[in-house]
Amino acid sequence: MRRPLLPLAAAIAALLITAAPTLACGGLIGPNGAVNLLRTTTFAGYKRSLLLHPPFAILSSSRVLASMGFQMLGVAVGWQLYALTGSAFDLGLIGLVQFVPTIVLTLGAGQVADRYDRRLVVGLCLLAQAGATVTLALGSLGGWLDRTGILAIFTLLGALRTFENPARAAL
Repeated sequence: MRRPLLPLAAAIAALLITAAPTLACGGLIGPNGAVNLLRTTTFAGYKRSLLLHPPFAILSSSRVLASMGFQMLGVAVGWQLYALTGSAFDLGLIGLVQFVPTIVLTLGAGQVADRYDRRLVVGLCLLAQAGATVTLALGSLGGWLDRTGILAIFTLLGALRTFENPARAAL
């Protein structure tokens, strides 16, 4: 009975740890740790919902949908690669080839986000990701995409997301 409770406890702990900086923003928590109730900068102080502001609603919904789409792409391509090779090792390589560019290119991606127009960086990364995804789709439909091609395209997708994330976060 203890094993199912362990992931739940870890999830609750992670939520509390990540929520702490959010609670500290806006001057709600003073330097001595006391809560300043005179400042109403929380979402409860707003008369209208943030989702009623069109730019925020478009941004938040597009980020959620893009994230869901990328996760679905990873699952679908994982199934395709497993169907092509029958190897669980190749299935694991999908995650690895997305992760390695993040480790290798993180410092360079931060430099690019700082030196160039962030909107342009994000736009070019999204355009290149769309092109890579179309290449995956066409290669799958045409039957000319093999294991090496799939892994190469996913390496490119990992590199593009590495450049997109810091630029998007700084917008």
